[in-house]
Amino acid sequence: MKKLILLCAIIGVALVIALPAADAKTINDVVYGNVTLGLATGDTIDVSNTTSTGVPHYFGVYAVNYETDFSAIDNVTVKSSGYTQKITGQRVHGDAIRTNNLYTSTGVVKIGNGWTLETRGYSADGVNLSGFSRFIAGDNLIIRTELGAVSGIGDSSYGLRANHSNKMTIGKSLDITTMAEYSHGIYMNYALEAGQVDTNAASRTGSEISIDQYSKITTDGNHASAARIISSGDKLYVQGGAKWTTNGTNGHVLYIASSDNIVQIGDNSTLKSTNTGAHVININGAKNANITLGNQVSLITEKNDAYGIYVNGNGTGATGKVALGSDSAIETSGNTAYGVYMRGIDGIVEIGNRTSVSTTGTG
Repeated sequence: MKKLILLCAIIGVALVIALPAADAKTINDVVYGNVTLGLATGDTIDVSNTTSTGVPHYFGVYAVNYETDFSAIDNVTVKSSGYTQKITGQRVHGDAIRTNNLYTSTGVVKIGNGWTLETRGYSADGVNLSGFSRFIAGDNLIIRTELGAVSGIGDSSYGLRANHSNKMTIGKSLDITTMAEYSHGIYMNYALEAGQVDTNAASRTGSEISIDQYSKITTDGNHASAARIISSGDKLYVQGGAKWTTNGTNGHVLYIASSDNIVQIGDNSTLKSTNTGAHVININGAKNANITLGNQVSLITEKNDAYGIYVNGNGTGATGKVALGSDSAIETSGNTAYGVYMRGIDGIVEIGNRTSVSTTGTG
């Protein structure tokens, strides 16, 4: 029990009065809009054992076409779990923070500093946005997707997921860890639920994610990228000091396979892959992709067939461009692991002054 100590001097005598403060509590239901259920700093939202069949009670924090504002509340832990219903066999998503899955959603979710999002099981993302919705987070956001995929892409659990035309703004020291195959740290894709038709498709310009300094992303599963962008017009802005690492086979650090994308990663960042076939930068048939890496940036691969920068035109006339700043380094140590590998046509790689390329493998 916390105590507030009040010292008073009355006729030369010191009095000590202990006033109790409220203890942190656990809330076993979704919070959304004005339904806050008394959420306060230090609380836990735990819907990981829910048996509800109704949306949105297996999400921790939710918004449809309204604002859910917890920006003044810090150090909250959200626990959620995706699962398969035993009777119907229906798979239930278990995102920690979610906006409505309709492509028209305009929901807004705001959270304070020091939140932790823990998810387990089927399609349980840390943050999953749809429509034109927005997410704003303070500093020191932690996301852990522990189990994620069971079999293949359809079961994946992502740290941050942006669909349609969303916008995310996240403070300093974001920390994402995913453990399962195909479970990307950041996933940007244009996706509709079965049977949906997007009448606003012509007006969409892609999603945008902005992340402040010192972000950390670690993916442990095979085919799990730190950031995977596969829809047109998406933009990813990352301030300096980022440390992104992929540990699975074919787990590219940054993968782009769409058009008109912009990615900017700031100075003094380290992007690293530790397994086979995992490139740091992989532009795969993307058109008009523009990737800008700052100064003193390190691109490191440790295993065979893992390239520092890979631009693959696939014969499609791809115009992907990668610009690496000054005083940077590309280091590969596996066999057939090129520092820069370009295939196809119209790809561009620019390397800044005093930047080194080191390959120590064979082939």
